[in-house]
Amino acid sequence: EMDRPNAQSGTFSGSVTFGGWALDSTSGIGIATVQILVDGVFVGNATYGGNRQDVCAVPAFANAAGCPNVGWNVSLDTTLLVNGSHVLEVRPISSSGQEATASSAFTVFNEP
Repeated sequence: EMDRPNAQSGTFSGSVTFGGWALDSTSGIGIATVQILVDGVFVGNATYGGNRQDVCAVPAFANAAGCPNVGWNVSLDTTLLVNGSHVLEVRPISSSGQEATASSAFTVFNEP
């Protein structure tokens, strides 16, 4: 899941931090890595393991592997992107190799 960017996000400029959470609710092994892609291009791995008590308080997720340390975040330098719309993709990969992808559009505007 992505907390930022989301549908209510405004325009981004400069260095920004995007974040959310990911958990493995099926294998019980946990998340090994969270890959970040912008416009389909891999840009790096997010930092994973942030405390997300709010997510793990949800009964369906309470016993998920890694809870409550299921938060992720990534810093992105938007000056490396052209002004306009882009798509952030988050690809959590479990320790057993299962993966999923979530995406969200965001807009960049940096002064020339």
